[in-house]
Amino acid sequence: MDTPRPSEHRRHLTVQSLGSGSSGNAYIVKTQTTVILVDCGVGIRQITAALALHSLDVAHIDAVVISHEHSDHVRALDGLRRRGRSIVTTGGTADALKIGVGDHLRVTSGSANVIGDVVLTALATSHDAAEPFGVTIAAPGGVISILTDMGCPNEAVIRACGRSDLVVIEANHDVNMLRLGPYPLHLKRRVGSDLGHLSNRQTGEILAEALSQPSQGPETIWLAHLSTTNNRPAVALETVRRITGDRLRGRTLDALPRLSAGPVWTPSETRATQLDLFHGASTG
Repeated sequence: MDTPRPSEHRRHLTVQSLGSGSSGNAYIVKTQTTVILVDCGVGIRQITAALALHSLDVAHIDAVVISHEHSDHVRALDGLRRRGRSIVTTGGTADALKIGVGDHLRVTSGSANVIGDVVLTALATSHDAAEPFGVTIAAPGGVISILTDMGCPNEAVIRACGRSDLVVIEANHDVNMLRLGPYPLHLKRRVGSDLGHLSNRQTGEILAEALSQPSQGPETIWLAHLSTTNNRPAVALETVRRITGDRLRGRTLDALPRLSAGPVWTPSETRATQLDLFHGASTG
């Protein structure tokens, strides 16, 4: 069989959010031969319907990656496990969810794991969960990083943002809206802590630093996990644009919808990706 050309890789790589927020989080990453579901915090019917739009069903899912055990990331987990889908997560998250050692692929921070035609790397995050992590997925045609539910960044997260084609990153709350809003004091402290969630300002600062790196940086950035009480899409977008300034020129910045499927991302045909070279070297 002929090796697909880089443009063919890009055409087959797609990413879609199925929901992003405290009501449920899930992302489909599809290549020519591999389907990965990152988190499954929406209903199994919603997942099934979204897969059908890509001419897929649950049986096509090669791996379900669980970033941490909170309910808005695992709602459909039992149903997916009953259907025999492979689970990928950390030991701490597996223990919290009572998933046995033989029932999941255990990942650790910084580890690279081959799943079909992609390489998944786990990135430790700071959140009030057992062993939470974000992911970078290096696929034929592009690199995707999905980084939500963290109270503060780390260098690995910033590097991942700078080296990805698509970045999905949390912009949970506006600091003033959280401070003046209706949440009880203990919840405000939890959300704003280093084990809580990123503010719009923190996200802007992460992206500003990532886009200052010598790497090409993302062509598309999706702001994720916006609070319905303490944020608004327009506020998040304005804050991130103000902080990143000219570094965003030529890039797409969007806020993901909370309760419905988001846009479908595919790499642009004109963008040269490092992954085409990576996969050619690793398989040649």
